[in-house]
Amino acid sequence: MADEQRGHLTYGGQTWEVETAPVFVDEDGDSILVEVWVKRGESIGKSSEG
Repeated sequence: MADEQRGHLTYGGQTWEVETAPVFVDEDGDSILVEVWVKRGESIGKSSEG
């Protein structure tokens, strides 16, 4: 995927770089389930624990 098409996925205070376009998996009413590949390793902007 070209760099300009990549995005970020943020959940639970962690953000990952998305490497693939979302692929439809399933739907339930107003929600859809998609699958994406994200870059392995430390999340971007991971909060520090102290």
